[in-house]
Formats: sequence, C-alpha cells, structure tokens
Amino acid sequence: MRWVIAAVVLLALTAGGDPIDPVLGDSDLRPQWRKLDDGSRFAVVSSPGGDNLVAIRCWLDGGGYRCLKAGRSASLESVTVTSAWERSLPQMVSPVVHAFNGYSCGIEGDLYERVSRDGYVLATNQLEAEEARWAGDDVKTIMTENELTGWSYFDCLDVLLSVRAESLEALSTAVVSKDMAG
Repeated sequence: MRWVIAAVVLLALTAGGDPIDPVLGDSDLRPQWRKLDDGSRFAVVSSPGGDNLVAIRCWLDGGGYRCLKAGRSASLESVTVTSAWERSLPQMVSPVVHAFNGYSCGIEGDLYERVSRDGYVLATNQLEAEEARWAGDDVKTIMTENELTGWSYFDCLDVLLSVRAESLEALSTAVVSKDMAG
C-alpha cells in the first residue's frame, strides 16, 4: 500500500501543479475563496491537525489569475513563498507549498532564495544580510542559463517577511499587493 501511495504522489508531482495528498479527502483541499476589497481572492487550506497551512491570494490578470502562495509547516518550522499564473482560480490546493519550477523563497532556520526545476534546486542564495538579495536580473540569468521556464523574480522576500512577522493571514492584507506577485 505504501508503494501505491508513493506512486500516486510521485505521479502528481511529475504532472505539475500541486500534488493531491491521497490520504486527504478532496473536500479538505478545496479552498473557500473570500473576495477582498481590491477584487482579489484569498483562501487558506490546512492539513488535518493543522501541521501544514497554505494561504493563497489571486488577482485577475488578463485571461487568468496571478497568485501568491505562502505555506507554513509547523513540524519543519519553515515558511515557503511561491508565485504562479493560473488559468482559473485553483479548485484544489495542496496543504504544502512546493517550488517546482522557477523562483521561490523561504525560511528554514535561515532565509533563502531558490531557483528550481521539477522540484530540484538549481541555485540557492542563503541570506545573511538584507543586501545579499538576488536582483531580478540575477534570477533571469540563472533561469536563462538553465533553459528554465516558470515563474521568474517577484517580491518574494517582502511577502515572506510580511507573513513571517504576522501570520499567513497577512497575505490577505494591504501589506501584500498584486505588484509584489510579479
């Protein structure tokens, strides 16, 4: 049975998007979207027991939505932030934020920025000081050199520091704007 579950998770990971946890029921992964004053949508999804919590905020952007996801793992004491463009509001959201393709940032003891492809880290910038941040051109160069398409640079660290200082609910406030999503 473990091999079946592992195969389903692996298949979901390689298919792109958020993997669906086979242990959770579909209803546990469906966001309850709340419309905010600026017209964006916001939702929170939690794993059973609340060990993993993900907040997602999406703004209408052309023919789809520009979304920010911020996830907190109590067991790993980590926070991860990603950005994505979605054709429609996600109907299912994994209670764990994964950075499969493109730029992301997070905190696992120390702050970091990353560029990943298919879940594998291509480059990491461990941040010890504010001035050590990558510039947008740095991320673009890493992605171009590695022939990577996916979400490029956005104000990831500003979003991360906002949700870390407050809570994931900070993603739904005026502290975070559509411009920060890239």
